[in-house]
Amino acid sequence: MTRAQEVSGRVDRAGCGGGDRVRRPRRSVANDLLAGRRGADGRRDVRRRDGVLIDPGYKGFRIEVTAAAEGERWNADVTIRPTGSSDKPHYQRVSCHKPTAEYAEWAGMLSARRWIDRQEFRRERAVITLDQRKVSLILEFLKDSFGGCSVDVRKIGTAPFYRIVNDTTGKILHRVFVSRAFLDNHAEAEIIPALRNLGLLLSLRLAGARPVTVKSQIIEIEA
Repeated sequence: MTRAQEVSGRVDRAGCGGGDRVRRPRRSVANDLLAGRRGADGRRDVRRRDGVLIDPGYKGFRIEVTAAAEGERWNADVTIRPTGSSDKPHYQRVSCHKPTAEYAEWAGMLSARRWIDRQEFRRERAVITLDQRKVSLILEFLKDSFGGCSVDVRKIGTAPFYRIVNDTTGKILHRVFVSRAFLDNHAEAEIIPALRNLGLLLSLRLAGARPVTVKSQIIEIEA
């Protein structure tokens, strides 16, 4: 048997679950980040300038990574700056102990993007939680204001839409769309007082079944 046949036989046996297993090479950080050479929107905008690896626009942040030698290995110093904001930048040392400066830079870039992704997730989760409380407050306010009726709520886009239904007849009495601007511009404790000041209940009675939209500072009744 030739050497080529022997190797081929090992590969065939490995594919059937028996014999020697063929080890596949591990992907490097640089390969894992090949897509990372593109920005968050797919543009090839990651570049190196004056010894700094830069992604100028990842999800609203500018990432700068510099390799830092530690003995015979390399780590990465990362700076993450919010674009278009005066907020302080975030600094971190990524102790990755890579064999080359380039590997360390890409490890730092990957770490920075993961940090940004985590911050984005936390912000979204906080907004969702806060919105849910505000939406629930409005729901309870409408339930208390319309006895003998059911009130349901669903999302249209990123804002809640409420329906007030007569429990006896099943007829929809009122429809209320609360805008994103109203939720964003009012703290949780301000929601109900703001609805009272805007005259929401009176507007609903005047509108009947016509949709009513609660905007930041006014209420509109659909013609």
